[in-house]
Amino acid sequence: MPIDGSTCMTFKIDERGLGAQKTSSVFQRALEDEAGPCSSGTKTNTKSMKMANKNQSKRARASFNKLAEDNLIAEKKNIHLQQVNLRLKNQLILAQLKVARLTAQKIEEEIKMLKASNEC
Repeated sequence: MPIDGSTCMTFKIDERGLGAQKTSSVFQRALEDEAGPCSSGTKTNTKSMKMANKNQSKRARASFNKLAEDNLIAEKKNIHLQQVNLRLKNQLILAQLKVARLTAQKIEEEIKMLKASNEC
């Protein structure tokens, strides 16, 4: 029993396994396809299935490419908006500094005026 109190179970793996059965059935189907014409309908259906899969993958690629293109456009817009945002933040900081300087100047002027009025 493990230290943490959980129970352990041991599994015995069959040496033949399911993979061997699947491989043999796929191999058997491939041999049947190569063994000559069983019926014309079977081969036609197989070819049409392959064509459908090929067309489907073309559509999937086109869809993926369209999404990738849309994503690239969105990223470019995002970068542009970030640049605009940064520029506006810089302008805001400069305006705040200007206001702070003006406020400091006003305070200094008021102090000078108060000192001048006290001296009189």
